[in-house]
Amino acid sequence: MKKTGFITRVNKGLRVWLFEAGIQVQQTDFTDKEEGGKVVLELQHLLKSIGRKSLLEEQHFLPALALHAPYVLTLVEEEKNQVKDLSARLGRCLQSYLQPGTNGHYRSAGLSIQVTYMEFLSFMLIYMNRQESLFDGLLSLEN
Repeated sequence: MKKTGFITRVNKGLRVWLFEAGIQVQQTDFTDKEEGGKVVLELQHLLKSIGRKSLLEEQHFLPALALHAPYVLTLVEEEKNQVKDLSARLGRCLQSYLQPGTNGHYRSAGLSIQVTYMEFLSFMLIYMNRQESLFDGLLSLEN
């Protein structure tokens, strides 16, 4: 098995989850607190998992990257910071939805979740693609 199999498999599973969550976000009636609440909890779980993945990358991949390709470390760190910023923004939208309010509040918070999630999804797909290309390239240099 290639060394890149781990990164690719994790990202492949994460892509499926991101797309499925995107479908849920687009199809949810956020004025229905129960339906919207379920989607919010799912998105919070997704954000926690991405946070754990990010922590593992910082512990294992960034040190290896610093040794083998320090010239791209800054770019990777900047992108990781963007992931953290977008995750935090989405997290704030989710928290806002969970606050008590009127149907207008839930509708507005739901629209905010939809827009923010699509921005988050778009960036994550680009980020994971670059990540795989980078690590595939570095690992092929080692062989």
